[in-house]
Amino acid sequence: MAEQSEGLLYVALHEHNEAVALRQHDLPRDPEDVLNLLSSEAAPLQCWFDTAKSYLSQDQAAAFVNIVQEAQNEETLQGIRNYFHREPLFERVQLLCALAAYYTEAARAERDLQERARLGQQAEQFIRQAEGLRSSEMLPSMTRGFMAMARNEPHAAMLEYKRAEKLRHNGNINHAPLLAQAALHYTNGDLSQSIQLYAQVLRANPACPPEVRLGIAACYYRAGKLEAATAAYNRVLQLDASSADALLGLAVIKFGSSNVQEGLNAGLQLLQRAFQADPTHPGVLCALSHFCLLKGQGQQALQLAQAALEGSDTDRLRGVALGLLGRCHHALGDLAAAQHHYAQAIRLDPKAPLPHLGTAQVYLATGGDPTNSVSELELVLNALPGNPDALWLLGGLLPVQPARVAKTLQAHREAAQRQVDNASLQQMLGELLAATEPAAALEAFSRALALHSKKKKEVLERNEARASKRAALDAAGDDALAAQLEGSIEQDEPVPVVPAKLLNNTAVLKYRAGAVGEAMALLNEAEASIKADPSKATALQTISMGYNMARLQEATGELKNAQQMYRSLVQQFPGYIDCYLRLSAMAKAAGDMAEAQHWAAQATQQAGGHVDAQAMLATLHMERGDLNAARECVGRVEGSSDPYMQLTHANVVMAALPADRSARNPADKARRDYIYKALHMYREVLKQQPDNIYAVNGLGTCLAELGHTTAAKQAFDEVMRASAKTKGFVRLPEMYVNLGNLWLARQQYNDALIMYEHASKLHNHKNAQVLLYMARAQHDSGDHLAAKRALLKALHLAPSDIKIRFNLAFVLQEWAVKVFKRKYISGDPAKLKDYSDAESALMEAEKIFNQLHALGKDATRIEPKKVALHAQYCHQQLPSAANLVRQAHAEQAVVQSQQKVRQAELAAAEAQRKLKEDTASAARKAAETRKMQQAHRALEDSRQTLEQMKSNRQMAAMADTNEGEGGGKGGSKRKRGGGGKKGAAGDDMGDFYVDDAQPIERLPKAHKDDADVQVRRQHLGAAVVRQAVAPLHRAMPPAWAARQPAQPSRRSLQSLIACSRLTRFLDQTRLILTEVLPLVQLQV
Repeated sequence: MAEQSEGLLYVALHEHNEAVALRQHDLPRDPEDVLNLLSSEAAPLQCWFDTAKSYLSQDQAAAFVNIVQEAQNEETLQGIRNYFHREPLFERVQLLCALAAYYTEAARAERDLQERARLGQQAEQFIRQAEGLRSSEMLPSMTRGFMAMARNEPHAAMLEYKRAEKLRHNGNINHAPLLAQAALHYTNGDLSQSIQLYAQVLRANPACPPEVRLGIAACYYRAGKLEAATAAYNRVLQLDASSADALLGLAVIKFGSSNVQEGLNAGLQLLQRAFQADPTHPGVLCALSHFCLLKGQGQQALQLAQAALEGSDTDRLRGVALGLLGRCHHALGDLAAAQHHYAQAIRLDPKAPLPHLGTAQVYLATGGDPTNSVSELELVLNALPGNPDALWLLGGLLPVQPARVAKTLQAHREAAQRQVDNASLQQMLGELLAATEPAAALEAFSRALALHSKKKKEVLERNEARASKRAALDAAGDDALAAQLEGSIEQDEPVPVVPAKLLNNTAVLKYRAGAVGEAMALLNEAEASIKADPSKATALQTISMGYNMARLQEATGELKNAQQMYRSLVQQFPGYIDCYLRLSAMAKAAGDMAEAQHWAAQATQQAGGHVDAQAMLATLHMERGDLNAARECVGRVEGSSDPYMQLTHANVVMAALPADRSARNPADKARRDYIYKALHMYREVLKQQPDNIYAVNGLGTCLAELGHTTAAKQAFDEVMRASAKTKGFVRLPEMYVNLGNLWLARQQYNDALIMYEHASKLHNHKNAQVLLYMARAQHDSGDHLAAKRALLKALHLAPSDIKIRFNLAFVLQEWAVKVFKRKYISGDPAKLKDYSDAESALMEAEKIFNQLHALGKDATRIEPKKVALHAQYCHQQLPSAANLVRQAHAEQAVVQSQQKVRQAELAAAEAQRKLKEDTASAARKAAETRKMQQAHRALEDSRQTLEQMKSNRQMAAMADTNEGEGGGKGGSKRKRGGGGKKGAAGDDMGDFYVDDAQPIERLPKAHKDDADVQVRRQHLGAAVVRQAVAPLHRAMPPAWAARQPAQPSRRSLQSLIACSRLTRFLDQTRLILTEVLPLVQLQV
């Protein structure tokens, strides 16, 4: 029997009750003695297998193979069968799978293809033997999965692992296939599936080894769930306090803490515990080596990396150790050794990013081809898309590799979106976008500035807090407390300085965006940043910032200051061509073409044929109309691959086209040759810079000249879209002019004018050439007055421009003729003014034509005959124009006299109408006055009548009283109201008079908001009539008409008087109801 315990291997002796102990790490170099011992004692195959592994761990691969093959010997197997009385099938499968795994590993390390194929065939042969021994065993499938991984076939490996999941391990359930699948999912980045498989193993076997939980922790860490990863690592430490893997994982998490100092301290303590738990752990050694590198301890880092390499048992770990070795040699300055170790690491693990990063750095340090560095850095970004070091290096290399900018720009965008707090990454993104997307570049620069400002503010706040603590300690006066707390107060942090390069680049883009004030402030801050740390400022930065400041002075109108700054820079740095070119441009803008040409010539002398200087000279010659001199300038750099020079050359060719633009027939070979030459140059520029909108605009111009208007419009539309994407950073007025010319050729004048207006806005309405185009479109559309206004404004901007003067005279001539031919209705007041203006226009046109004719062809480049014909035509039209003006004056005089007569008639009619209205108004007012007076009299009479009636009633009552007292009983009975006709008549008569204390009749109440006065008036009238009429009916006896006339008594006379007064009262009441009350209402 044999047992294995604490690094010892025990082989039982059959004839003695003893065992031989073999040290696994101190086996004999020659395995023959061990083989003899194992064979003679019929040791189980598991003992053979353990012994073979021990030899393999000591790098004695031959001994391993020899022992395993000897164990497969039939004689050895027969002895084991005889002693144990069973067939060791599982052990044989285990040995065969071990041999297959060994040969698979050997094939992967072999560089010779034929030898690699032979080793692979041997491994496949052993696997087949193992499968033939027991088909239900999972070990062969697991080994096949390992072989597939060695061949870099993860899909085939996954299939084998899933197949092994359905099999048994020596008849028992084993979860190794699930763990292998979980590891493969982790490698492929499918972390959720990996966690599910690990959890499935934990549920099936809660007492599984702690390494299973290590897999879960690794998944959580890679997924960014640091709290869950920390909990998993802590659980592993609860199960195994000496787990170096768990301690290493926790240390890595601590190193990434937001509090750098605390995280570093905690991480180092965990690394120390891991190193004490397993001093040979390669991961721990690599972490310690990396930390030593950060501290600048290159030699210690080298020793640790070498130890990690020696203790690594997988290619991946060995690749990490070799990469660290390369970094150590790199830090120590041994670039050859560094590159050698980087190459070894890449060979073991081609996807490892850090060796590729180191290789790129070595290429840059040794002055190698930047293309190789870019390729290596792209490989790093494929593995680690957000690696800031790779992005930074690549961003610095891409300007010299413009063709590869687009390929990696997306990686920079995504990294900047993920790492929004990384100011350096935001700055690099802005630098990459500055040439093609200036608006996006400005946004990136602004984010970087905001991050720097935030960091600076936080440092100042912390320093202020420390100062407050120190002040409190000083004020306390307690030496013991001060001594206790002094050590806890950190020193002030250095206040970070915003990089001058970032401030300068942001200022440039702000200037291009039109924010000159903000650009000036940023540039001043950049200068202050350089003064704060002059050691970091290079000569190039100094001159660039000086030039930019001069440009801002120029943009703000401080031209003298700008010129002085340019001249100062030229004296300090004579080779800085841009200053010469700006001085030339300023002189050109001021109209001093000789000065402009002088500075351009100075630039060419300093630069020795610099393409920008030659292009400036060519442009100046073109402005002067000297195309031959422009061609000479371009010819000096003929064949130059510089896109700017090629673009200038093409523009010169297009400007040299024959002046007679009407000759567009295909037979005009010379003209077409010029156009095709320029077309070729524009295409060459686009090959180098596909996004060059100036070249696209020139291409469209050539197509338009050749008559391909549809294709030309497509080109101009593309230029418009590209210009719009820059959000105002790139302005190309020529594109709008070209589009306007296309619309003008199609006689779509409104569209043409819109394009010209856009171009004029981009020139701040101060470009005479654009105004000339606009005047042409207005003239062709028939709007001569608008064309005249445009030409007058253009003439104000360019008083010496011959084309503008000629066109102005031509428009004045045509407009005058058009006015004189216009049909006016009789008496139109605008006729005289239009005729007078047209006569003045003819005079002005004749004057201009005569001036141009006097200058001659050399000055005007216009045929004198053509000018003379126009002047003669204007002169011939002036007499008829004067006659028409006189007729218009006479007609206007007649119209004015007629208008005066008509105005007088209208005034008289108006006076008569007003008199009639005044008379009628006076009559109405008099009638109303009379009615009011009558109403007042009627009211007074009514009041007197009522008073008289009251007085009569009192007198009648006194008379009745006297009669009753003189009549005895009869009188007394009647006084008590006893019967009799006389008494009844007396009662009826007395009822006519109304006591003052009783109201006549209660009128209906009106609401406060009742505005219907007419209704109240009707109620009042009805009440008065009823009150007046009712007593009258009671006073008349029933048989009044049948009575004979009799001598009236005193009482009868009184009744008649009362009836008479009542009748008059009723008439007055009717008058009040019908006329007085409406008038009263009107007065109110």
